[in-house]
Amino acid sequence: ADVALARELAEADLDGETRLETLFSVEDQQGRLELEVGKKAKLQDHEVEAKWTALLLAAVRTIDKALKLKPRAADTLNNRGVAYYELRRFPQAMDDFERCIAIDPGHDRALSNKALVLRVRRDLEAAHASLSRSIEENPNSAISFNNLACIERDLGRNGNALRNFQRAVDMDADYKQAMRNRDSTLRELKEPVPITPATDVAMPGAP
Repeated sequence: ADVALARELAEADLDGETRLETLFSVEDQQGRLELEVGKKAKLQDHEVEAKWTALLLAAVRTIDKALKLKPRAADTLNNRGVAYYELRRFPQAMDDFERCIAIDPGHDRALSNKALVLRVRRDLEAAHASLSRSIEENPNSAISFNNLACIERDLGRNGNALRNFQRAVDMDADYKQAMRNRDSTLRELKEPVPITPATDVAMPGAP
């Protein structure tokens, strides 16, 4: 009787875990989709702030539901951090990126994204260190090499920046952002002038 009861309890736990995973997957995937929609709206209709803000806030609410089911889901924490970053809520973004890294120290996207918040704060050496760690974890990310080069340019290391912009282009021949950054850095090396990049970095996408 005890064995039968133990089996019944184990099966009930398994069923509950399966249901939880299913519910989490639904909310997690929906949150990722809503995040991409919000990011796309911000890119295409940047001036219509109310529109893309509402879409990104909807993504945050959906991701919140997923995290209530699995609070230690590293990818999901990173995705909510991206939504907060796009909303310019940098303290919340940093909190999520750091929570993600605490759970998964080798999470290259969160390390890269954390660097972008540090760059906003003008903590450039810390941003450089975080991006360098990201590249150690994933040396095949063109986005991370582009972002590292942007920080190197901020630090006045234009030679290194130029090399890393070129690495990003070598990895992704269609990476127009990296091409523009490379070319503007090359012009600055030839004819030194102050350059204030506006949209020179990109955030690693959801997995």
